[in-house]
Amino acid sequence: MNGTIVVGAKAERLPGGRREATVTEWAPRLRRGGAYLLGAVLCFSALFVTSDWSDGYLTNYGTLLLSPGELAFKLYLLLFVLPGTLLLAAASAQFPEIGRRLLGAFDALGRGRRRWAWAVAGALFVLLVSHGARVGILRTAPVTDDENVYQFQAQLLASGRLYAEGLPTPIRRSFDNQFIVNGDRWYGMYFVGHPAVMALALKLGAIDWVGSAEAALTFLLALGIANRVYGPRTATLTGILLAMSPFFILISATAMSQPTSALFLTLVWYATLRIEAAPRAVGWWAVAAGALSVAGLTRPQTAALLALPAFARLVWLVHRRHARPGWVGPAAFMTILAGGAATFLWVNHAITGNLLQSSYTAYWEWTGKPWPFPLGPGWTIFAISQNVTQFNFWLFGWPLSLAFAPFFERNCRAWMIAAIPLVGIVGYGLSAGVPTLASVGPVYYAELIVPVVILSASGIERAITLARTWFGDGTATRMLVAWPPALVVACMIAFVPVQLASLQLMVDLARAPYDLVEQRRLDHAVVFVHSLPPLNGVRPGAWVYYHRNNSPDLSDRVLFVRDLGPEANGRLLSYLPGREPFWMGMKDRQLILTPIAR
Repeated sequence: MNGTIVVGAKAERLPGGRREATVTEWAPRLRRGGAYLLGAVLCFSALFVTSDWSDGYLTNYGTLLLSPGELAFKLYLLLFVLPGTLLLAAASAQFPEIGRRLLGAFDALGRGRRRWAWAVAGALFVLLVSHGARVGILRTAPVTDDENVYQFQAQLLASGRLYAEGLPTPIRRSFDNQFIVNGDRWYGMYFVGHPAVMALALKLGAIDWVGSAEAALTFLLALGIANRVYGPRTATLTGILLAMSPFFILISATAMSQPTSALFLTLVWYATLRIEAAPRAVGWWAVAAGALSVAGLTRPQTAALLALPAFARLVWLVHRRHARPGWVGPAAFMTILAGGAATFLWVNHAITGNLLQSSYTAYWEWTGKPWPFPLGPGWTIFAISQNVTQFNFWLFGWPLSLAFAPFFERNCRAWMIAAIPLVGIVGYGLSAGVPTLASVGPVYYAELIVPVVILSASGIERAITLARTWFGDGTATRMLVAWPPALVVACMIAFVPVQLASLQLMVDLARAPYDLVEQRRLDHAVVFVHSLPPLNGVRPGAWVYYHRNNSPDLSDRVLFVRDLGPEANGRLLSYLPGREPFWMGMKDRQLILTPIAR
């Protein structure tokens, strides 16, 4: 009788106490399930039908305000895709066998003796997918001018220098560029932590693997944190959610500093949990201090903010005598941290000549420009609300990516994890008050991905557990357990394709100068750049406003410099004998590359 439908007869019991359904029981379910599925299809279809009326949902880059297409897309995710996912989950809930399989898969999460093998497989998946996104979607192009600066700094460090001597005064202005100090010393404005990692990769010939490798290591540490806070099931859910996060994958595909900062901050959080379990383990005190030092050399403000909850908890545990670390571990911690602080000050002095002036502040002083963003309560509230909104959509690509996070299981360690994003959002909003650029997600919030994903994984587990307690394995529970898979489907067929379509158009603009040079097969040339598409109204724009930096020794096959007019350009050509000159600029909204007659 197993697997048959009984017509006009009493349903028989199956092994395990389950009961065969009769036709009279299945028919209403089929009708309801079909109606829900049809509703889901119509909702998803509505998103694509309205695309033509909403500028193709095109995201405009290079501006902090949402474009009409991007605003429409996020609104329609809530109006159409969110109901569509609920209807899809409801359709699945009409069939008990689907619900039982999903609940069985949920129960099996984290079980087995080979969890480490799945963790390694997940890390390898993240490594390959993020690297694939770098070379296949971004085509190794920068998504911000910052990445060009990091590349320049990495080249300096790989040559054993923190800065290059300033170029001769008559030609110096030709090499002015975004976020570069071009005076008596020539250097980038950013801190040395991330460029140092890139310099090592440059030496190894693996420069395009940096963010991907960091993402894979961050993935493993995130699983370790989730396992220690909640156990193997939440750890497994954390891995699944991280691997499916468009934000996590795409930010790791860039050359920005956030993946480096996130890796070492995640190591800090993990190390403090290990210290809590074994307070006298000197090694973990050393790891925590070393990781915090590198994070501080990468993004100092972020490191100080996001490490605060973890160390505040350690101090509280020691104060309440729940942890007795002795003096060796804390002494090692303070010694290593003092070494990190000394390195920070030494780098400042080596670059700017002032222990207390970093390259970051030196840049703003050198340009003479004030901080470009107004500060004030209204602006801060606007910045925080926009950043959190972008984070909500980008974290998992769901209309409500943050929906499960508030349901996390409360325990002492979990409150520490929950404090990290709260401190980050409020602290960063008050200190900077800048709406984040969101080419691949809200980049300022990249270090918050791991704690929020852990909280979301716990929230999913707790919500399903509570639903089973209240409703058993009935329709409500089956619908709840089917909802996250339905949201993943929505991400894959709605969020990711739309975002990638805009992103690839932006990448085409960012790469246009270099693709044009490659097409013309220039060699031993200098290109005087007058204008580029992103600052000349070519859609969708880009956060890469300016041309890339040249290597510090000017050994590039093609040099890109500013077009300062015939006289200044002529002086530069005298300094660069033998290089063929070309002019690059916009004419009739087209990027033109033409030779310059000598």
